[in-house]
Amino acid sequence: MIDYKKAEQAYELLKQSNAPFMVAYGNKDGETITFGVSGNYRILRCCLAQLIAEMGNAMRRNRGEEAAIEELELFFAFAEEMLRENDGEGEECQMLN
Repeated sequence: MIDYKKAEQAYELLKQSNAPFMVAYGNKDGETITFGVSGNYRILRCCLAQLIAEMGNAMRRNRGEEAAIEELELFFAFAEEMLRENDGEGEECQMLN
């Protein structure tokens, strides 16, 4: 069972620590996530690149290279849409299928 109160507390502690971090967790509604980042561009870029590579590798193992590339393209299109529609301050977004 997920302790959402502890997840929220951990997120708040990370924000207060001034340490670089990336965190995401699904909310109780099962439809949205809470996501937060802190750190300089170089650190966050490296963390995100590693995350995307792992996501692509998992997709390739499960569904093949073509499906992995297609999923990554959809992922980047979604990120671009969020960038254009949001000022970056929002912490919730709809989960992708």
